[in-house]
Amino acid sequence: MILKNKNILIISPEAWSRVFVSKHNYAVKLGELENKVFFLNPPSSNYQISKTDFRNVFEVDYKGFIPYFRFFPKGIRKIILRQVYKKIAKISSIQFDVIWSFDNSVFFDFDAFSKSTIKISHIVDLNQDFEFAKAAKSADICLGVTSHICSKFRKFNKKTYFINHGAIESSLEQNDDQINYEINQETRKLGYAGNLDIQYLDWSLIKEAIAYFENVQFFFAGPCKNKERIRWFENKPNVTYLGILKSKHLLQFYKQMDVLMICYKADEYKEQLANPHKLMGYLASGRPIVSTYTEEFHNDSQLIAMSEFNKDWIPTCKNVLDQYDFWNSAKEAKKRIQFAENNSYENQILRIDRHIQEHFEID
Repeated sequence: MILKNKNILIISPEAWSRVFVSKHNYAVKLGELENKVFFLNPPSSNYQISKTDFRNVFEVDYKGFIPYFRFFPKGIRKIILRQVYKKIAKISSIQFDVIWSFDNSVFFDFDAFSKSTIKISHIVDLNQDFEFAKAAKSADICLGVTSHICSKFRKFNKKTYFINHGAIESSLEQNDDQINYEINQETRKLGYAGNLDIQYLDWSLIKEAIAYFENVQFFFAGPCKNKERIRWFENKPNVTYLGILKSKHLLQFYKQMDVLMICYKADEYKEQLANPHKLMGYLASGRPIVSTYTEEFHNDSQLIAMSEFNKDWIPTCKNVLDQYDFWNSAKEAKKRIQFAENNSYENQILRIDRHIQEHFEID
């Protein structure tokens, strides 16, 4: 296995201290595989390295690049990039074997690094569209979570592979720190966890559903800066806003819901919403899922109750509630859990490792 006992630099557009998403989970799992993992935060005011609470995982801060760096001529960019890279390697006291970037706004000239260093461009975020072509052309392999991302990569690099979002194994989510809130056990519970401020949420449809299903409890968890929306939550008798939940509490929250929901503006943003990250976490819980259209799962009607168009989302939700014994059966729950387990972070790393081996065999 290539991705074992290596020094790995993960370049992330999101800091280590925030809610854990894919970059953080890859770092943790790679550390468990006896790699030394250095998680590079977005630019800050100084250079420093600190140990995290996870085995073999270190948090790295750096000052970033001079303004307009990415618009400089390539030769100058590469010189500046190498200087910053050397400082990061110096404070880390190692030489990196793998550079794994989830951020194509920095370090996108992978050909500035040694040929012996494995260079991965891995795009999982909708907003990562800065220096896509430069990163793709110079990376050893490219990884994407949607067919759209992969098609875009393949224009510049044939060594492009689809890797679905990862799922955290249930065993990693167990903890003694329980979350408690009032739940009426006599009514169905629909839950959503995520950033409640993102532009993709279809709030008009969500509000229509809350009014339509007046005997259903709706639970929302996640950051919400919109104070008017929070006040609206508080004035609805069948809505509970839980605030931000810790990553370790998400699976527990999912399992306490009867149905998990995704209600995005899918008619308007089909490409951007082709594979929501939260779906893998939802599936890992085994709970029934009602979703607006998501392209990467459109053939998986047995896993997810999905509406083709947003106008059909409330009828789809009603169908799941009306046929709840089927959707919540042990047989259907097992299908969802098995799909998530097949896409665990450990399994995704094994797939990526095989692709790296294929690349070096070709070369």
